Amino acid sequence: MDEKHSHNCFAGTDEVASHSHRIEGISRPGSPSEHSHIHEIAVTTSLNNGHAHRFNIQTGEAIPYIKGHIHKYKGITSLNGKKPHRHNVYGRIYKQD
Repeated sequence: MDEKHSHNCFAGTDEVASHSHRIEGISRPGSPSEHSHIHEIAVTTSLNNGHAHRFNIQTGEAIPYIKGHIHKYKGITSLNGKKPHRHNVYGRIYKQD
């Protein structure tokens, strides 16, 4: 599996302060890890309730999955908003090999 590829990322945050955000972006190319490779995801969330958040995490290692592989990820957004708060984000990204 070539680690120098990227993944499309689509996710949503949990609901905090009566709203949530969407996350869309492309991971950075893979970096070698102990057993396979990982990716970095660095995006700004959708603008909602008058603000956005930054989200910057590293995925877990590649997991074989239906003619390709996935990476799971989870993290927390930056602090922002009229009443400062954060959102939890989790999901997975897929790549057909």
